[in-house]
Amino acid sequence: MYKKPPYTKEKDFVELMMDIFESWKDVREYDDEHLYYDRSKSISDEIGEDWFEYPDEYETDTDTTTLSILFEQYLRYHNIVKETKIGLIPQVDGIDEKLRIDEKDLDSDGDKKIDTIGKLKDYLLQR
Repeated sequence: MYKKPPYTKEKDFVELMMDIFESWKDVREYDDEHLYYDRSKSISDEIGEDWFEYPDEYETDTDTTTLSILFEQYLRYHNIVKETKIGLIPQVDGIDEKLRIDEKDLDSDGDKKIDTIGKLKDYLLQR
């Protein structure tokens, strides 16, 4: 016998979209260095590297922020950014993925780690 799937209530969907919209207001101001990365892979890596305990420290806000980042990536780059064996896609003119800054490049207070300086040095030496 075919069982009808449970449908999400429209009200729940609209509430989620409003939460994402509020988060997106901040995300849309991100520069490319903080937006051009594979957000889903980053979250998976952070869980795998024990940056926080899943599910205890993994909050709904993380998912809301992720969705707002994915929306902004799609709006800005016309695709969601994905890390592949050939590098990040979509390839965007003017963005060098080697100079990209993500959460791993920042100290807890938001300052760039020394490793970011190494990335910049390597980039400049290539030129």
